[in-house]
Amino acid sequence: KRFQSIIDDNMSLRYRTQLGLNGLEDSDIHSTSSLSLSHRFAMLQEYLKSWDTLRFGSPLVVEVEAGDVRDLQKNILSEPGIDSLQIMRLPSPVRKMASATWKLAFSLLGINEIYDYITDPTQDLLVLFEVIRNPA
Repeated sequence: KRFQSIIDDNMSLRYRTQLGLNGLEDSDIHSTSSLSLSHRFAMLQEYLKSWDTLRFGSPLVVEVEAGDVRDLQKNILSEPGIDSLQIMRLPSPVRKMASATWKLAFSLLGINEIYDYITDPTQDLLVLFEVIRNPA
């Protein structure tokens, strides 16, 4: 009981315990973010409640072209076009994250056509595999 009361009386311990129990991480926990610990804890509780009740808010419709290869990693949807790569951050009301879209023109990247690509939002990383044609 004494150990439980120590955790219950400490917001930081409660927050970190809830993150750990649910297999979650807060990559900004040590930053000078504008979000207070109590606000983060409230957002976490709202997020967990959404999963418990399977109620996530209104659905989001994203229009994409048929047949293209897409990649969805950590709320980032990317889709190659004929001459560019479009990257969309999907909104999340629970995580208070607004949508955003970026379009990377292949010409600005110095390539003509991509063969494949991969993204890793946790590292802010985009890797492109270029199509190289042998001049014959």
